[in-house]
Amino acid sequence: MFFRRQLVHPTDPKEGTLGYEELNLVDIGDIVEATGEVGKTERGEISVIVHKFRILTKSVRPLPDQWKGLKDRELLLRKRYLHTILDRESFERFGKISEMIAAIREFLNSRGFMEFHTPVIQPQYGGGTAKTVQKHM
Repeated sequence: MFFRRQLVHPTDPKEGTLGYEELNLVDIGDIVEATGEVGKTERGEISVIVHKFRILTKSVRPLPDQWKGLKDRELLLRKRYLHTILDRESFERFGKISEMIAAIREFLNSRGFMEFHTPVIQPQYGGGTAKTVQKHM
């Protein structure tokens, strides 16, 4: 993203306009909204020329170092959100799975099928208020 100096001014919370305060608060992993147009910077780099900017949510935990990365494969498998952020191929794979599920749903919905979820009975407790399943024979 590219911020033109003349567009950076005191923040107007109602407008969501760009301000110095927000730029200083942005960290790696934060989710931001930037409105603008695609253009070239003075150096010829293709960027989004930002007109409006706001922070949607802050990153709760810092991401692993971008140069060293995350080498622990088991940790990547346990924390899938990290895997999809750090590995573009993994992110695209989840996107394809989501598209396939949406296509199957659309196909079945167009033919009058109804989707509903059935509970799965499991032999172990499932939470703070869980009760055991009583079987009567």
